[in-house]
Amino acid sequence: MNEKINILISKFLQNQCSQSEIEFLMNWINENAEHRQYFEQMKTVWDGVEIVYNPDNINSDQSWSELKSLLEKEKNTHIKISDKSYKNKNMSVFLRIAAIVLISFGLSWIVFYTYYNYYSNTKFGMLELTVPKGSKSVLKLADGTTIWLNSETVVKYPEHFSSKQRDVYIEGEAFFKVSKNKEWPFKVHTSDLDIIVLGTSFNVKAYPDEGTIETTLEEGSVLIEKKSKSGKKQYISLKPNQRVTLVKEEGKLSLDMQAGNKLKDESLKESKKTPLKRKEKFYLDENTDTQLYVAWKNNHLVFKNEPFESLAVKLERWYNVEIIIENEKLKEYRFTGTFENETIEQAIKALQLTTKFNYKFDKNKIIIK
Repeated sequence: MNEKINILISKFLQNQCSQSEIEFLMNWINENAEHRQYFEQMKTVWDGVEIVYNPDNINSDQSWSELKSLLEKEKNTHIKISDKSYKNKNMSVFLRIAAIVLISFGLSWIVFYTYYNYYSNTKFGMLELTVPKGSKSVLKLADGTTIWLNSETVVKYPEHFSSKQRDVYIEGEAFFKVSKNKEWPFKVHTSDLDIIVLGTSFNVKAYPDEGTIETTLEEGSVLIEKKSKSGKKQYISLKPNQRVTLVKEEGKLSLDMQAGNKLKDESLKESKKTPLKRKEKFYLDENTDTQLYVAWKNNHLVFKNEPFESLAVKLERWYNVEIIIENEKLKEYRFTGTFENETIEQAIKALQLTTKFNYKFDKNKIIIK
């Protein structure tokens, strides 16, 4: 194997890699089965070592030379490195390994570092990325998955995936292009449901203050998993150009949800006099124009026959403003169009061309009359 890779693995096993080195190594390991097997062989030997952790005295080149020597001895003694357990006759080999490593590192506190501990969330904790209002971001995970994050979105993810499952947690809106790996399922957790995939492209909208969670599938297939209060699980499988919406028991529903897109339901209507009481329910749109729901990641705000009230929410997130519509009837007016590079004032004036209304700016607030 490449000497650079060998030294990098040695650094990794000593918890001395930088983030860029870790990403490079993970990509190399995932390239093919031979790389994974080679890495597993090295870390299995290392896992049998009591390591004295003294980062100031670590010499990666020297450590690799010693580890390589141990691997050669392993081959000569025909130890089955892939075995999950070790017999007593192999213990003398591990004792020699421990002795060499102890001498190499000087002395300090003895720590047992393993591959599992390095990858587990308890060691590194979950990383969290928050996208503020009026902004967007792109995140690339260690497995090659790319996530586009819309404004006011929070994503939590481990620095590295472990236990052959890839889990991320989302609040807000995100578009996922998941790297294919049949052996490592990818799961997106939202407040009320999970989305399970193997490799695909889809959009998730799950803002905590809204009464719905939407999943729009662009490519591949996903499985929606919903656990009821009784513990029973409900599953919905999505095909490309399908969108499923979960109406939650609580949270504000947009007029768009109440009015159309094959999701019309009399039980969803509410009034100021009668508070909304609804049961949790799924709605499936089997022929969705996905561009309406994923164009945002390409900096296009696309809306079609959308009521002013729900469009205003999108404009608030897009431009980092607060919009107050004082006229109740105006909230129901519908608009179709696309915004790309327009300023918020240009966007409001464009809407004003089709519907008569007045507006005024008050710092970061827009009042529409």
